[in-house]
Amino acid sequence: MNESPNLVPEINSNAKKVDDDSINIQFDPSHSIKQDDKIELNKSKRKINDSINDDNSDSPPSKKKQEVNSIKCEEDKPTTSLPTKKQKQKEMSEKFRYGNFHRYYGNRLKGLQRDPRLDVFNKVWFQRRNVLDIGCNAGYLTLSIAKEFEPAWILGIDIDSHLVGVARANIRHYCEEKEMIGKFPASLALREEEGGPTVKKFPNNVWFRRQNYVCLMDEEIEQAQEEYDIILALSITKWVHLNWGDDGIKRFFLKAFKNLRPGGRLIVEPQGFNTYWKRAKTVDELRETYNKIEFKPEQFKDYLLNEIGFVSFEELGMPQANAKGFERPLQVFRKEVYKGENRKKVKKNS
Repeated sequence: MNESPNLVPEINSNAKKVDDDSINIQFDPSHSIKQDDKIELNKSKRKINDSINDDNSDSPPSKKKQEVNSIKCEEDKPTTSLPTKKQKQKEMSEKFRYGNFHRYYGNRLKGLQRDPRLDVFNKVWFQRRNVLDIGCNAGYLTLSIAKEFEPAWILGIDIDSHLVGVARANIRHYCEEKEMIGKFPASLALREEEGGPTVKKFPNNVWFRRQNYVCLMDEEIEQAQEEYDIILALSITKWVHLNWGDDGIKRFFLKAFKNLRPGGRLIVEPQGFNTYWKRAKTVDELRETYNKIEFKPEQFKDYLLNEIGFVSFEELGMPQANAKGFERPLQVFRKEVYKGENRKKVKKNS
């Protein structure tokens, strides 16, 4: 604090006690105070009062003072910034990079009473058969098939453990039984741990499991057994392709072929390559994979028939949807019933 040389400040020992809002300073009256000195004195008093207020006041500092203090301490105190909108979008894109959207069916079936694909499927293909639904999401289609088409056993698998939990919880919403054990129907207590249900009736014929169906090495494919009569790969080829590339989608198809029993069917709902970039550009790894893709969806049919070994192809009707993006063809590839079976096109509803 700069003071005039003519001022000799002296604290009055008999002055009243200093409170939080003022300070008593007394000067020798023999000295004259000029106007400039008064101004300087007032500034000094304000500085002292501000100092006292900052130290002793219970009230927070003014907004202006907070801003000043913030600027002053910017280099001394570590600062944490909230994630920007762009950062949040990037985190969400990474989280759902496998197409594991938590509101997928809510968007796809908005305004609809049931999944339109059920009206296109041939119920006979599913009755008393073993079915695998790859990328089942929250399990709505899986559960509808389990209840309406009466398969002997249907397993829904998904890479997202949260969605698998939701799917398991959804079993009770499709069940008409009143007796419950916890969140699940009492009849599920009869389900064998590994061998499937003891009774071929809903809800004993359905379950969900977390699993990544894509093999990372060719050696893993050799372990696949002939277990299923129907394998569903609905709206997932794009996600397999973007995450594991051309090799990944080819291994996926080969494993499905080996998992099918003789005469079994692989039902595919492929997304067009023109839909890939919208998602690929949101995640660096997906973008890199996208730029390396040479095996396009329009080549899947020939590859499955001529390279993998399916003997027939059939395209079902186009299911209606509440958005054009969900209106995709359903393609059915059938495995030979016996070795050396002639390849031929299977008639619809055969």
